[in-house]
Amino acid sequence: MPAFTINQALPTMNEIIAASKKHWATYSKMKKEYNNLVVAAICDAGCVPLTPHPRVSISCTWYENGRKRDPDNVFAGIKFVLDAMVDAGVVVNDTRDNISTIMHKIIISKTRKVVVEYMV
Repeated sequence: MPAFTINQALPTMNEIIAASKKHWATYSKMKKEYNNLVVAAICDAGCVPLTPHPRVSISCTWYENGRKRDPDNVFAGIKFVLDAMVDAGVVVNDTRDNISTIMHKIIISKTRKVVVEYMV
């Protein structure tokens, strides 16, 4: 099963909303920064495009260093993951035609990271 690791936390829904309320360019900068981070993680892991572009199931394990961040806030980072998977060419699009299932799990850890696995 192909997988990649993002070695830091992704923004929460509250952080995304706050950035978009500040100024449109603030969110745009945030999206570009995290998209580049996730694309780099995908490339570092050697993940290759899935052809002929089947529907995939995605499993995200979110390693959090405590219980402070609510699960729905943590899971908002999936936006950056899916967009980067499209930009890296792993999936052709992040619509329901291409993504069949997204599963989330949170594990308490000393360091924050996200491990993404995907399968046909």
